[in-house]
Amino acid sequence: MNSDIVRLEKTIDLAVKARVFGSRKQAVDFLIETLQRLERDLINRQMQDLDA
Repeated sequence: MNSDIVRLEKTIDLAVKARVFGSRKQAVDFLIETLQRLERDLINRQMQDLDA
């Protein structure tokens, strides 16, 4: 869980940098994609815990 928070913090930092060097749409798209990936990872981890 702690690693998820670190990944989220890094994602937000990268999105801010993308906004500085790119467009708002690029930053938002990056955030959405990364949050969806984090959600899938979390769901997969929970499913593995249920199987164990």
